[in-house]
Amino acid sequence: MKKLLLSTALLAAGFISVTSASAHDRNDNDFEGAKPLTIAVFGDWHYNQNLLDNAPLLIHSINADSKVSLIMHVGDIHAGSAACTSADILPPIASSNPGWNQKVYYQFQQFDAPVVYTPGDNEWTDCHKSKEKSSGAPLKELASVRSLFFAKPGQTLGKHEKAVMSQAQYFDAAFPADAKFVENVM
Repeated sequence: MKKLLLSTALLAAGFISVTSASAHDRNDNDFEGAKPLTIAVFGDWHYNQNLLDNAPLLIHSINADSKVSLIMHVGDIHAGSAACTSADILPPIASSNPGWNQKVYYQFQQFDAPVVYTPGDNEWTDCHKSKEKSSGAPLKELASVRSLFFAKPGQTLGKHEKAVMSQAQYFDAAFPADAKFVENVM
């Protein structure tokens, strides 16, 4: 029970409100009628099955705040010590959970506000570490993350999608290979 309360407290601590402009950077006439922008920001979540099972606590907390208009996950949807989870790697690693990313994706889709997700190092770059019993194929892991979480380039996740500018759509024509960086959005 103590671990559940600590986990919940840590998740709640990750909920941050940000205002779109600070007073010293603007002229009051510039933003007449502009609404404050409230963003829920968190990362390093869901690290284990307990956090995944209790995801509704954070989701309901954020959804209950009517001021939240955007949600940002700054990466790491599983622990760096966990085996990477790509379903594309065959044979699968004995300690991996090929359905993990799909479960996290489902949780992201439960948020009312649009969700911007940026993959962290645990999702792919850590996949070359032999001590992590990982696939050794980080680019295949990244391709798997891209195919699930970025299946609709230029759209956020969540119940109410929002258009974003994706590098997949806005890239320098001199560097066409940059179009593969679908996860780079603004």
